[in-house]
Amino acid sequence: MKISFTLLLILGLANLLWGQEFRYEQKNRYISHYVPQGAKSQPFYKIDKVQSVTSISIQFSGDLSGSAVIADDVKYPLYIDEHATGELKESVLVIFDKPVSSIEITVGKYLKELHRITAVHAPKLTNLPLRTQEDFDCSMPPEMVPQSSWRSGLPDPDNSRSYTATRNIIVHHSATSNSLTDYTNVVRNIYLFHTQDRGWSDVGYNYLIAPNGTIYAGRDPLQGEQDLVMGAHFCGRNSNTMGICLLGNLSLTEPADDALESLEKLIAWKITKDELNAEGVNEHPLNSSLPVIAGHRDGCATQCPGNFTYPRLSQIRMRVASLIDQCMEEPEIPEERNFAVGPNPSTINKLNVSLPENVFPSDVKLINMNGQRFALKITYYNVRSMQLDLSNLPKGMYILNINTEDFQTTEKLIKK
Repeated sequence: MKISFTLLLILGLANLLWGQEFRYEQKNRYISHYVPQGAKSQPFYKIDKVQSVTSISIQFSGDLSGSAVIADDVKYPLYIDEHATGELKESVLVIFDKPVSSIEITVGKYLKELHRITAVHAPKLTNLPLRTQEDFDCSMPPEMVPQSSWRSGLPDPDNSRSYTATRNIIVHHSATSNSLTDYTNVVRNIYLFHTQDRGWSDVGYNYLIAPNGTIYAGRDPLQGEQDLVMGAHFCGRNSNTMGICLLGNLSLTEPADDALESLEKLIAWKITKDELNAEGVNEHPLNSSLPVIAGHRDGCATQCPGNFTYPRLSQIRMRVASLIDQCMEEPEIPEERNFAVGPNPSTINKLNVSLPENVFPSDVKLINMNGQRFALKITYYNVRSMQLDLSNLPKGMYILNINTEDFQTTEKLIKK
C-alpha cells in the first residue's frame, strides 16, 4: 500500500510540475488546438516544443481573474473576449511579437475548467511600409495599409459580402497586449483567428489603427467601398454602422496620441463624405439615441473601447467637428494676389479684371450654377489688367475661375 501511495504521489507531483497531457488537433495550416486530457482542473498547463505559435486563445469555464499565459518567460494576463459568440467563454487573443516555442498557462482560483487552447500560426511578414498621417483633406480618406499588403501570404476572405449605409461610427479596442510593437503581425493574427478559427468571412472591423497611427484597411469590400462593407463588430446588429478598432488594451492605458489623430482624421473624412453630424445622434435598434460617433459599450454590455478611451469620445467628437470646420474654410489669398473684378453685378457687356503684379492667368473660365461652361473672349489684356466680353452671356449667376501657375481665385459674378 505504501508503494502504491508513493507512486501516486510521484505521478501527482510530476503532473503538477510538468503540466498536463494534451491531445493535439490541427484544424488547418494556420490553426491548431490543444485539448487537455485527464482531470478537469490543474494549477497550470504547459506545452513544450510548440511550432511557430504567434498567438493563442483559450476556451474555458469560470472566470479568468488571476490567470495568465507565460510564453518564452514573458507573462501575459488573460482577459475574457467580449466579442466571442460561441457556447463556451473565450479569452482575448494573446499575440506575441515573435513565434514562441513554449506555452504555460497559470490558472487563477476562479477558472473552473480549461477546455481548449487555440494556437494561431501566422507567417512573418517583413518590410511592410507603414503609412503616417501628414497632410489631410476631408474629401479624401487618410492613407492606410491596404489588405493586399498586410494580408500577403495569407488566405483570401470568402466572397460573402453585405453593404450598408452608415449612420453610426463605432469605436472599439482589440484588448490585445500593449507591449506589442509589430502591429502588422497583430492585424494578421486577428484576421487568421477570425477567419480560420471562428469561421467568419473576414476580419470584423472596417479599419484598424495601430498606436503609431498606422491605419489598416480591415474587412475587404471586394468590389464595394471600404467604409460601406458591413462588418461583424457591434453586438450582432451591424447594419448602418462602420467599425474602427484601436489596437491595444485601452482599459489599461491611454490611447496613443498618434492613434487618436488618425482616428479623428478617418472619422472626419467619413462624416464629410456621408454628411453626418459629428456631435449628433441617430436611432439604432440597440440604442434609440446612439451617438453618431459611439463606443461599442453604447450598444451592449462590454468594456470596449476601453475605460481610457470611452470617456474621451466627447472630446473626439468635438475635435472631429473642428477638423471638418477647418476643411470647409476657404484658403485666404494674400492681399497682393487678389483679383479685382467689376462691375459686379454687371449690367454692361464688358468685365474689367485687375491683376496682381507679376501674375499671369493660364486659364479663365465661367461656369453657371448648373455646371455649364461658357466661352469667354478677352478683348483687352496687359500685365496689370484684362477685359472680358460678356455680350453673349445670358442673365444669371456665374462662377468666374482665374487660374495661374501656382494658385486659383474664384469670384461670384452676377449679370443683370
